[in-house]
Amino acid sequence: MNRVLFCPPTYFEGRDVKNPFMQDAAPVEKELALRQWEEVRRAFEVAGFALAGIEPVPGLEDMVFANNPVFVGRQEGAGPF
Repeated sequence: MNRVLFCPPTYFEGRDVKNPFMQDAAPVEKELALRQWEEVRRAFEVAGFALAGIEPVPGLEDMVFANNPVFVGRQEGAGPF
């Protein structure tokens, strides 16, 4: 079964400008971010993915994007990475 790692946006904030779209951006609306995160999590669940969670850590505001960069997996019997 496919699993997706999710980290709640508890400490999510825009502290640094990491791309041009963040330039002059409004502050993060934490309630909206949480609602959007819950919708994405629910969509993955409805699509049949197993969800894995990781606890957020203060000061690591980008942990919420743990599920975005790649989908990591391994083939059964293939051995360790």
